[in-house]
Amino acid sequence: MAEAFARFPVSPAAQRAFVVHGFRPVTPEGTSSAKGKFPEIKSFTVVSFGGWETVKTKFFGKGGD
Repeated sequence: MAEAFARFPVSPAAQRAFVVHGFRPVTPEGTSSAKGKFPEIKSFTVVSFGGWETVKTKFFGKGGD
């Protein structure tokens, strides 16, 4: 019973239900079936903010943003 419960969230039925209720699917099949329903995810890394040294100073230093 617990194994079936753990498998359900990645089942096609659950992925469709997630999309209907506004959640992004996580499986490749779910993602392909939800094309156009969510904005594109634009990934970034710490390099986008100037690297770790800049980030540590600007955001985590005294008076950081």
